[in-house]
Amino acid sequence: GLQISATGDNTDVTGKRVEASTVSATPAKGETSNVVVETTVFKNNTIANDGKGALEVNINTGKFKKSTIDAGNKKRDDLVRFKDDAKVIKSTIDLGKGNDTVRFGKGASFKGKTSLDLGKGGKDAIVVEADAVKGGKLVVTSFSKQDTITVGEETFTYRDIKNGAEIPGVKVRLA
Repeated sequence: GLQISATGDNTDVTGKRVEASTVSATPAKGETSNVVVETTVFKNNTIANDGKGALEVNINTGKFKKSTIDAGNKKRDDLVRFKDDAKVIKSTIDLGKGNDTVRFGKGASFKGKTSLDLGKGGKDAIVVEADAVKGGKLVVTSFSKQDTITVGEETFTYRDIKNGAEIPGVKVRLA
């Protein structure tokens, strides 16, 4: 039940278990707030960008379970990374406008359905470093003509997906 205000450049959330908490980042325009999560379990939490600048979130370890990353609906370039040991379980990532990137490390895995909304506009990139989404399912919405999804060594564009390309473990809803 923590309420954390991330007012500086870096905010680290560490511990065994963090549950039902909110991390509010408030970067100034032109600045980036970096939120780093190193927990065993990060459950039912929200990381939100309430500022005018960009948000960078690094989930370094543990289970990111039933949690939300809300970058806000402003035009800014946000970055979300799930490192190799992270397990993403039934979570939501809303990126809003801007040129956003979401990166899942080679050992990152999924359980259940995780939703990823790329927002309106921008040139967004989703990178899954492994050759396939392991475990659950990743549902991508608002995928537009400028966006790309890279799985392993293969990159998929709007046109590829519109023409029927399938990505194992990933469901894409075009914008």
